[in-house]
Amino acid sequence: MFKEIAPTAAMLDQIAKVTGAQADPTQIAVFECIALNTEPISKRGSLWNGATVTPNTLSQMASVIPAGGSVPLHTLHEQGEQLPVGKVFSAGTNGPDELRALFFVPRNTIEGQDLIAKLNSGVVDEVSVGLRPKAMKCSACGWDYLGADATPDNIWDRTCANDHTIGEKGVHAIVDGLDRWLELSLVSLGAANNAKIVGRAKAVLGQDEYQRLAASGTDPEITTLFASPTHAKGKPKMADEMLALVASLSSDKTKAELALTNETGKVTDLTAKLAASQAQITDLTTKLTAATAASDNPALKEDHDKMSAFLSEATKSAMIASGNLTPTVPTDVAGMLSALSAATVKLYQLPVGGVALAAADIKDPKSAEGFLPASAFTIRK
Repeated sequence: MFKEIAPTAAMLDQIAKVTGAQADPTQIAVFECIALNTEPISKRGSLWNGATVTPNTLSQMASVIPAGGSVPLHTLHEQGEQLPVGKVFSAGTNGPDELRALFFVPRNTIEGQDLIAKLNSGVVDEVSVGLRPKAMKCSACGWDYLGADATPDNIWDRTCANDHTIGEKGVHAIVDGLDRWLELSLVSLGAANNAKIVGRAKAVLGQDEYQRLAASGTDPEITTLFASPTHAKGKPKMADEMLALVASLSSDKTKAELALTNETGKVTDLTAKLAASQAQITDLTTKLTAATAASDNPALKEDHDKMSAFLSEATKSAMIASGNLTPTVPTDVAGMLSALSAATVKLYQLPVGGVALAAADIKDPKSAEGFLPASAFTIRK
């Protein structure tokens, strides 16, 4: 993702050298990018499949602007079809394996404002270089695909004069030396894996040079590079990232399936318990229905009322006998049984004389033999 940089005085001086006019720092946005590196370029089925760019090539690219060269900034390699949207004003190597570039985009146009917003937000987050190499050498033997003895068949078949074929057994082209740095383009997705080069070379090379190269048997469309820098060393390639993502998703799927199996087992268990509960409800409903039907029987209802009345009187009497002179008798059978049980317990605890002969009313213990414990009586022989 690009990050906008506040232009320094040195940057403004460099922009003035490139453009021929002093730049207003409030009217431009400056960005830095990795323009190209020495990592293998992935363009399957082409002369560029696995191609590498030498540090010497990167160094020559870095010297283009100080030597008075001009590198326009475009979008999607539309040079020849659009005016530049900005300009590269500085470039340099970051170590031997990476070329960095500084470019600016004007703020005083609607197109520029829109592009700056996309760069800052990450909507547009890659660049792609357009360059014409000086030599493309076979990695196996050093034979040059752009050399004088190269034929169209060599280029189309991607096979050198020594029968080494690009893409087989690790053979690839080595880009060594720069003929022209044509432009730098902003792209939403780098062209390293899927370059759209048809018709681009003619636009950026110019009609005369294009015809000259074509006449010499060197197809400009095939031998002109339009590609983004590949990921730096140590950073996974897109394919590796995709494989890692797939592996991660597969692992997540396995975990999800296992969790689903566990949850399915729980659901099965709960379903069985629910079925058992429903069976119990059905049984209780049957019993309740039978009890309701029985309560509608006049003879049974009469017997029930008689028993309730008898139990109510018995409970009341027991409560009074146990000391509760103003009892409140429950109206339901369960309540009456509970009250009767409690009163019976109290009755067992009463002295033989009952509550009418409470201990406070007894003046002469000898006159109340009923209160004497059994151990007080002796049997004389």
